[in-house]
Amino acid sequence: WSLRQSLREEINSKLPAEYFELLAEMRSADSRMLNSGASNGNKGKLASLRNRMVEMEAAAGLELPSSGDERMALHSIQSQLRPEEALLSFNLSGETPLLWTVTNDRLTMHRISPRGQIESATSRLRQAINEESKDVQPAAADIYQTLMGDLPKEVMAKRHWLLALDVGLFDLPFAALRNGNTYLIEQYVLTLSPHSALRVRTVENEDPKTFLGFGDIIYNRADIRWHGPRQMFGNLWANREVFELARLPGTGVEIDRCGRLIEAEPVLIKGSDATVERLKSELKRNPTVIHFATHVIQSKADPRQAMIALSLKPGGGSSLLTRDSIAALRTNAAVVTMSGCNSGLGQALPGTGLMGLTRAWLEAGAHSVVASLWPVPDDDGEFLYSFYRGLRLQKLSASYALQSAQLESLRSGSWRSNPRYWAAYFIAGKD
Repeated sequence: WSLRQSLREEINSKLPAEYFELLAEMRSADSRMLNSGASNGNKGKLASLRNRMVEMEAAAGLELPSSGDERMALHSIQSQLRPEEALLSFNLSGETPLLWTVTNDRLTMHRISPRGQIESATSRLRQAINEESKDVQPAAADIYQTLMGDLPKEVMAKRHWLLALDVGLFDLPFAALRNGNTYLIEQYVLTLSPHSALRVRTVENEDPKTFLGFGDIIYNRADIRWHGPRQMFGNLWANREVFELARLPGTGVEIDRCGRLIEAEPVLIKGSDATVERLKSELKRNPTVIHFATHVIQSKADPRQAMIALSLKPGGGSSLLTRDSIAALRTNAAVVTMSGCNSGLGQALPGTGLMGLTRAWLEAGAHSVVASLWPVPDDDGEFLYSFYRGLRLQKLSASYALQSAQLESLRSGSWRSNPRYWAAYFIAGKD
């Protein structure tokens, strides 16, 4: 109700007195729930009040957010939006899933399909992309219509879309959605943007001048560079977070190429040097680009959580960066890139876990985070080299640089033009 209260002067003349009586009743019910707990009765009362208010707002031609992050004051959001931007905020958690669209002078609400239907459509699209089947384009067009088919022309005219996602959408490759005969990335710059990021947006893009890269790490005891024990004993294997992973030799070339594009003498951490302690030490140099060409894996204890795998410890245990350990770090990096290959099984991580790592880096202070939704080819880092070229040489913002790299791949006429290659990447942040 906080957003509605803040806009009361603007909407006072358009709504009946009953609306404001409901607003006061909703505030009281909210207070009772805080004092006595979120019982089913309290939740039901709030939901009923909220639905009645939404009906009145719609009848009056007003469409205002109702809960969660959408309670951020409308003017606060709009004041942060640039003229070329639109915020698309998805709420799939209620009985009526909604998409709110905000520009610097307009707010609209659209009903969308239930979460289960969206997740099923996402799964079909992901499968079609993975199999490189002829069903990619129709599946991508279908889910676009499901989510965005009724967007107003004011939103369609904006070049840069900020996407505030809800659970159920974290696995969706938005860049690969089809609007007519084109992919969405051909029409729009796409940035995942937590509402909190809008409050602390960077005024100018920081020039990326220093590079810290982690790649070609020691992941198993069969690696010829490993000098620790060749066998692991019971007490170590009892640790549920011990992993034996395949070597990623191409990642050494990747950080070499990308790093030297940013600066003449980048800091490149390989082999057994790639530890959490070394990361903390190097962060004191305030690198503007941090690049992880590593395995990104699921926690055995909680499969919903993702972790960045660094080198084996001297005793053979795994060195892992968790969501909480990342959030406790401090950085002012312009870009953190997680060029993550998943486990040797080649399985994609749940989007919730990947978004947990992404948000942790933003919480730690990073301006933007680039990551991939599914395993990417362990090649020489050509895609990310293109991304950094746009960032460093063309002076593009991180979001625009990622779009440039995706379009370059799409239009290459090679195997890289397949969405399985370029649609995996997304960016979240504040730029």
